[in-house]
Amino acid sequence: MTETASMPPTAKTSNKAIKLNTTAYCLLGLISLRPQSAYELTKFLERSLLRYSLPRSPSQLYNEPKKLAEKGLVKATSGRRQGRERTDYSITEAGSKALTEWLTEPGEPAKLEFKSMLKFYLAGATDRQALKDRVEEIKQQTFQEIRDIHDQIERFTEKGVRLKEIAVNAAMASRFGVAQIKARLAWVKEMEVMLQRDRSVRSLQSENNAMKIYQTSLLDLKELIDEYNIAP
Repeated sequence: MTETASMPPTAKTSNKAIKLNTTAYCLLGLISLRPQSAYELTKFLERSLLRYSLPRSPSQLYNEPKKLAEKGLVKATSGRRQGRERTDYSITEAGSKALTEWLTEPGEPAKLEFKSMLKFYLAGATDRQALKDRVEEIKQQTFQEIRDIHDQIERFTEKGVRLKEIAVNAAMASRFGVAQIKARLAWVKEMEVMLQRDRSVRSLQSENNAMKIYQTSLLDLKELIDEYNIAP
């Protein structure tokens, strides 16, 4: 493998802290574990459970390492391996510093973009069938997600993991994903019962009915506040 020249960071960049997008920081973290090619990084994220918390297209992932090299955060090394040209990326001292700084900063609250839920929200209570259809859609989406994640984790248990350095972290994160899936299915079950019980359109769309549902949510939240002693 022969090293190629990477574009050094400009004077403007070197005089101030480098800020990257979340995708870039994720790839920088993976590269810090071991040198990898853009293809390896893209395939790992496509097959990893990370794709559920950082959904990105292959083109977004594939082009990012080159940008990191241009900023001097990784070093590109090109050569032939098994008869093919490839470029591996390894982290630089500047990259390690940028990654450490990012990892020690506070994170951000979860952000959820869920189009099926948005359409449920906007369907209108007068269209009972539309609400039922959306609940069923969310249930089937969740079933498919369960099948996909089950097959993925089963492969890990049978064939082992690729990045052993973060295997325990990834396994613990899978418990978070399973908990979210259980919560989604609990909501589906509750909505199915509610839509079956409130048969009349007038009952379903009444303000009193909305207030009853809000009160149930308030009680659940109050229990959590008390259980975890959450300060106001």
